[in-house]
Amino acid sequence: MTGDQDAALALSEFRREVGVSLAELRGDVRLVLQRGEQSERRLDDLARQVAKLDERVDLVERDQVTKPQLDERSRRTIAILALIVTIAAALASTAATVIIAIVN
Repeated sequence: MTGDQDAALALSEFRREVGVSLAELRGDVRLVLQRGEQSERRLDDLARQVAKLDERVDLVERDQVTKPQLDERSRRTIAILALIVTIAAALASTAATVIIAIVN
């Protein structure tokens, strides 16, 4: 009977080891699944952030002003100011001529 008892004891220890190993494996699998779910949520968040940034870049690209456009605006502004100064000078000259004519 000692052989049967030794075999039963060995089988019992083997079952316990298998049970412990399976419990550890289940815990590891649950941990891997949890990390996978967290990674999926993080990827979803990052995808949303990328989409928002892409929209912002599109808006900026649509509204951007290039250097040649700024140069053209500056040229137009300078031309308009020069025209205003010329008209003001002509009016001042005409007014001075009229005043001199009235005084004399």
